[in-house]
Amino acid sequence: MRNPFAVRRGVTTATTRTVPAPDVMAAMEYLDAPTRLAADPTPVPEVSVQGTDPQLRGRALVPRVCLVLAPGVTRPDSVEELLTCGRPGDAAVRRLTFDVRPFRDVLEARGGWNTLAQLVRDPSDRVINTAFRAAIADSCNGAAAPSALESGDLDADVCVVGVGDTVGARRRHELGRARLTLTPFMADSERLTRLLAETLRRPRDGAGRRCLERALADLVADAPLTTLLYLHRDAPRCAVPGAWPSE
Repeated sequence: MRNPFAVRRGVTTATTRTVPAPDVMAAMEYLDAPTRLAADPTPVPEVSVQGTDPQLRGRALVPRVCLVLAPGVTRPDSVEELLTCGRPGDAAVRRLTFDVRPFRDVLEARGGWNTLAQLVRDPSDRVINTAFRAAIADSCNGAAAPSALESGDLDADVCVVGVGDTVGARRRHELGRARLTLTPFMADSERLTRLLAETLRRPRDGAGRRCLERALADLVADAPLTTLLYLHRDAPRCAVPGAWPSE
């Protein structure tokens, strides 16, 4: 299901966008979203957060990152080529699909899951919010990271889509597996961490989940691609060979 608050984006330069303050309640942010989006029309990626409701059964989905290339950019054939040969602005995130269930193991390994569980009980507690972000920030910086942790948080499928793709006719080229990282965004954003806690506290509240998706989209839109994706440990064997679709 498409995010109703998302705007189709092309490749744009990074700009400073207006975001709500960290202490704004999710309900107020949801009600104010149409006015804020009208005043700030800068396009953002489409983000879909899944797996928040523990009552829903099923296997966790592998995260998927869909990219769009700038005009005139050489088409990459693998994630390694995309990250090593690409320049800033060559590619931008069009869609990000993310399941929170595998993310629990990542937070446990980084020492932040117990603190997040405390924050879920009271998402407005800024002291616990700061403690949680400090815990995962130390892990991201390597101060207390276990040796078993590799770059990135989760395996993700990466593909390149056409600028005008639709559900009915989609031009997509698979690049293979990469490592997706989201913990640095949480470590730097009090708003994103609070919205994640509110979503886990009320998993069936669609307004809170859409606010979380919007907050993550705001951060991903302005971040370089190299801060979101890392090379997979099996590269280049995890690349998906194939010809680009015809125009």
